[in-house]
Amino acid sequence: MKNKTNKGENKSISIIIIIIIIIAVAIIGVIFYFMNRNNNNDNPVVNKYEIFDSEYKLNLITNYNEYLNFEEEHMIKNLKVSDFEDKNYILLTINNFDDCHESIEYKSQKYDSNNNLNLYFDMTYGCGVCAPYNKVITIPVSKDDINIDSVKVLYRVTETKECDQDIVYKPIIYIYPEKEMDITIKLKNDKLLTHTYPKYNNKWNIRVDKTGNIYDYKTNKNYYALYWEAIDNTKINMNEGFVVKGEDTVKFLEEKLAYLGLNEREINEFIIYWIDKLENNNYNFIRFRNTDEVNSYMPLEISETPDTLIRVIMDFKPLDKYINVKEQKLEKVTRKGYTIVEWGGRKIK
Repeated sequence: MKNKTNKGENKSISIIIIIIIIIAVAIIGVIFYFMNRNNNNDNPVVNKYEIFDSEYKLNLITNYNEYLNFEEEHMIKNLKVSDFEDKNYILLTINNFDDCHESIEYKSQKYDSNNNLNLYFDMTYGCGVCAPYNKVITIPVSKDDINIDSVKVLYRVTETKECDQDIVYKPIIYIYPEKEMDITIKLKNDKLLTHTYPKYNNKWNIRVDKTGNIYDYKTNKNYYALYWEAIDNTKINMNEGFVVKGEDTVKFLEEKLAYLGLNEREINEFIIYWIDKLENNNYNFIRFRNTDEVNSYMPLEISETPDTLIRVIMDFKPLDKYINVKEQKLEKVTRKGYTIVEWGGRKIK
């Protein structure tokens, strides 16, 4: 009887121990879960600092006169004489920084075991795009001797927004032959197409008269132009272009589109289509892609080669305020002979 009792007690003790172990493991698991969740909330993309991999330059400024020289070169103004009484400053210049796409915040500094001064920054990435420039960040440091060559810049990403990258380009094509002719036109990157009119099916088979009227053999209907649109995630070049007040956009487009070879009707239709997307903005960044860039994105195959081919794509982005951009050099186009004109645009989100 006693043995049975002991066995029963031992079994109960074993069960209790197992239950305690399970509870302990569960508690530890919960603790680790919340620790990791908190860490992920702080740093959802990168949870540790890494060496900054962008192109940058560090300058150690120890007095106000040095700062004035730097200030003039980089057009900054955020320090005064009294700021140098008990501090020096490291100026971090980051090349080609885009404030609309990325932001950087200085967090702290610390010497490591090798006596290197580490500067720590948090980065976030968004969905916009602006003209890149050389961004200067001012970091106060002690009056101690600092070897600028031993300063390291480290960063971590704290947020990256998911962006809708499907930007749509909407062009229209006019055809002006010198005599009535049959033409086949192919869009060679047709996997990007979203809509066409008349319906595109591997090609357009058309007959065009001297007035520019287009007869489509598939639909047996007449059109004054061919329309297509497609996904266009081509990277925008914001190193050059034009920054135009919204209220001045019409005058700007009338001048530039004529220079690029469009006639009055084409300019009229271009402006009618885009005016509501441009005129009410404070400013617009505008850049026209050159022919090589357009051909690279969507090559055209035309059975009867035109004497003049004009392809105008306007990339634009609404701006709240003016930005400095190098003015784009445009190539003047003179129409002659059998001419095909294509114009379109793309709003950068």
